[in-house]
Amino acid sequence: MKNKLQNGKKYNLSDLFSQDRKIIIPDLQRDYTWGDEKHGKDKIELVSGFCKNLIEQHQTDSNNNIQLGMIYAYENPINFINLADGQQRISTLYLLIGMLYRVTKKEILKTRLISDFELNKDDQEPYLQYSIRETTLYFLSDLVVKFFLNGNYNTDDIEKQKWYFKEYNNDPSIQSMLKALKIIEKLLKNNNNLTDFADWLINKVEFFYFDMVNREHGEEMFVVINTTGEPLTTTENLKPILLGDIENKEFNNQWEEREKFFWQNKKEKEQEADNGLNDFLTWYVKIQEKQETINSYKYFYNKKKNNKIETELESLNTYFEGLKNVIELLENDNIQKQFGFINKSKNVKGIIGLRSLEEKQKNNILLPFLFFNIKFKNYNKLNIKLLQRLRKNYFDLEYKDRNHNYLDWRYVLQIIEKSENIDNILTFNIDKLDKIQNIEIAKWYNNEEQIKDKLKQENTELIEKWEDYEDFMGDLSILFKVYLCNNSYSEIPKLKVETDYNIVELKRIFVNYKKTIGILKKQGDENNIKLSNLFRLFRLFSGIVNIGHIYNTSWDFIGVPFSTYNRNHFSNFDFIKLLKRNDLKTYCIQFIKNKVNSEQIFILENYNTYKLIKAWLTLKVFNANEQDITLAYYDNYRGVAAYWDINTNRLTFEFDFSLANSICGFAKKSKIHYTSPGFWLSPNIIDTPFSGIKYQNFEDDKKVTKEEIEKNQNIINSIIENIMKE
Repeated sequence: MKNKLQNGKKYNLSDLFSQDRKIIIPDLQRDYTWGDEKHGKDKIELVSGFCKNLIEQHQTDSNNNIQLGMIYAYENPINFINLADGQQRISTLYLLIGMLYRVTKKEILKTRLISDFELNKDDQEPYLQYSIRETTLYFLSDLVVKFFLNGNYNTDDIEKQKWYFKEYNNDPSIQSMLKALKIIEKLLKNNNNLTDFADWLINKVEFFYFDMVNREHGEEMFVVINTTGEPLTTTENLKPILLGDIENKEFNNQWEEREKFFWQNKKEKEQEADNGLNDFLTWYVKIQEKQETINSYKYFYNKKKNNKIETELESLNTYFEGLKNVIELLENDNIQKQFGFINKSKNVKGIIGLRSLEEKQKNNILLPFLFFNIKFKNYNKLNIKLLQRLRKNYFDLEYKDRNHNYLDWRYVLQIIEKSENIDNILTFNIDKLDKIQNIEIAKWYNNEEQIKDKLKQENTELIEKWEDYEDFMGDLSILFKVYLCNNSYSEIPKLKVETDYNIVELKRIFVNYKKTIGILKKQGDENNIKLSNLFRLFRLFSGIVNIGHIYNTSWDFIGVPFSTYNRNHFSNFDFIKLLKRNDLKTYCIQFIKNKVNSEQIFILENYNTYKLIKAWLTLKVFNANEQDITLAYYDNYRGVAAYWDINTNRLTFEFDFSLANSICGFAKKSKIHYTSPGFWLSPNIIDTPFSGIKYQNFEDDKKVTKEEIEKNQNIINSIIENIMKE
């Protein structure tokens, strides 16, 4: 009885294939298939990937053991281990041991293929027994004795041997094994140091053993696996490790309660509770380990090995109660509002909502928020200070223009762990953090947070309202930078905590921000038509948007996303200076006029497409302003474009290029898009001439006359003259 495998224990290959033991593939099992090219949408075999991973694991870290999951089995009779799950892995490893013996001739490998007693004194039955059909059983016996141990021929010649019967050609398991052997033979030829690899393979590769007790339970497990088409889940594999030797029934009751909870709260397409329970265990281990990549098996096994599993089970239950508290908090409107900001207005309700968060949202929001609620059990449900800070930190990561402020979530967990209350957390000194290798530390309580804290002493509601603004998501630094900016600055100023920030002036700056950037989101403001046109042109001349290739369009032309929102304005000094002004429209006009003169966009000498696009949009903007209309937003994400070859942009090829004899359009796929006759010459449309060119004539460029071009030029000259008068 001392040889009996113990439930929940870990065994290596040397343990499994040894003594009087037989590993049985019972008749309830399917055929061996890993050698066949039939797996996944790409129809691949699995042997090469499996073996390559083992070889790479050995090359990377040969000192530590690796776990290959669970094997589910029942022992009947004693020493006959009948597999309910694990057949493909165990069979492939057995074939690999045989091929390694052929190369290395290590005696230990021979004794893991077949016992000395079976080889020399009995029926020559190997350790691996296929009971699916007799042909497979006989083949394996001959394969071990007449190929692995004594064969002086390659895998290609196996089918030519006298011991290979014709019946084997009709056995799918045998045919898949032959393919697997050829794959393994090829892999081993390209690798050195196979002796060390063989030792590592049989001694360091391990499985957790789960005892199904009897055939009936084994068949049930087999049915579960094969009707779902999936291997056993992480939680199914972990359960025997966590509860296998525990006598306290309360822990079993708690596990069942969690399973019931995740069953009742599973996603629509899920058939079991395991995915939800696995997510919870992943969150738990991530918080404990403070690591991005975790191995739940290794974590809990090490706890069991060190006799700490009961402590972990108690902690697991504490975290589960904390998770339920977080779910209850989601019913609070203020909490839900913050999660709405984080998850782009999607409802985050219950455990399903939390599980549906993106991985970086789980790491940066859920894990610290859960950990906080577990540590501070008397947390006021209406206090959302931590969640607001977590939201800001998350968007410091999400928005690349401000990611230099981002503090990795593992440091945030440290802050919560080392703090005594919410105020300690929000003002934590990063010098007290333990450095994580290769993870930079950003200042958590930085100048911006200190400035906001000063302002919140008398204006909490207003400051938090600004923090909630969709562009800011907690970061008000642009308002403070504008406040500090004056004529002496030649670049964006750095934040100063000691400055007294006038709340009235900050209100004006915030309004200016919404007046300008809001233009791009509301597509114009009837009460602010001229600024709507001018600000889009300001973005072009200030470099907030740039002329170049437009994504998903032809390389024959270039363009600019004239009306498309981006976040480049946060790092643009010209925009900072604009927000400082009382009269936004006048400042835009003067700024544009200076750029028009310095870049000489209306001078045709040495003209290029970049100048053409700028000139065209300048003319369109000022013409629309003269007509007191909003220039259309039709270019959204397409861009206003022109051909690289300046002459290709002519209205007619009978005359030389000029602003009057040219046109810009929209970048859309492989062609310039021109508007319909109903919009022709309308001053609010971007992609039409200014005057004089008849639509019906435009369809045949031979009919575009010199007189029409001259009429168009006269209007253009008039617009240019008015620009210079501004």
